[in-house]
Amino acid sequence: MAQKRYREALKPADYSAVCFRDDAIIDPNIKVGVMIALEYFDGRLNMVRVSWGPEEEWEHPMDGAVEQHWLFMEEETKQLMARTDTDNGKDLVQTLYNRFKDNAHDADFIIEEWCKAEGIDYIFYYHRELTERMERVLVEMRKDENRQLGV
Repeated sequence: MAQKRYREALKPADYSAVCFRDDAIIDPNIKVGVMIALEYFDGRLNMVRVSWGPEEEWEHPMDGAVEQHWLFMEEETKQLMARTDTDNGKDLVQTLYNRFKDNAHDADFIIEEWCKAEGIDYIFYYHRELTERMERVLVEMRKDENRQLGV
């Protein structure tokens, strides 16, 4: 009995992903490009756009890549499922892909506009912004710990 529960715990979560566009697949030596993808995991939908090249290096001096995310929390993901008449992550991702694949070059913008028109909220952030916010939170947590320890 315990072995069965252990094996069930190891089963992967409901995960599905699809790529609208990935310029690196078309040309692995490309210097400027974009990748746009959707992924469903743990009850949430995430859309990501990664842009890379000289312009991104100049504007965003990280590593030459700009990573943008549109995160749909559980409630908003359920709204997306209701609007697309789906009831699981795999069907949601596939339905959105089928609906917007003809606009793969700017699927992120088209999906964002569609969600606004449908009244579906999302959290938008740049990877760099999230990292900086997390760093500030960690610094504050360390300060609080040091105060508690009398350091």
